[in-house]
Amino acid sequence: MSVIDAPTAVNYRLQNFSELAAFTGTRWFPDMIPQNTVKPCGYYEQTDSADETDAMGTSDGVESTNFELTIVGDTKASCQAVMAKVKKAFRRWSGTQDGFVIQDCFLEGTDTGYSNDSLEYIGAVRIKLMHQTT
Repeated sequence: MSVIDAPTAVNYRLQNFSELAAFTGTRWFPDMIPQNTVKPCGYYEQTDSADETDAMGTSDGVESTNFELTIVGDTKASCQAVMAKVKKAFRRWSGTQDGFVIQDCFLEGTDTGYSNDSLEYIGAVRIKLMHQTT
């Protein structure tokens, strides 16, 4: 997978962080989960457009992009375990992947709940990704 933008970088991290992959494998999807997907699984969505950061009248070449990473599990324990690994994967994450430079990643918040309609446990982790402009 060639990393060319922030959503691709997030997907790459979700698919390749070994502690998380032990629970979810490659069952991470953009925007929604396909029907009949084995749980636990999740989806990620960009919640805003990339914003360039400016200081003192100049651009420092860094953008921030917010994401929500949603976890779905059949049990509360599986949902909580995956949430813990998602937080570990993204807490202060930085580095370069195929030339895409991630300056830092911040955990912005979490939510948990239960859906009476689908009989699933749901968790969400919100992150802010700081990255070089492409």
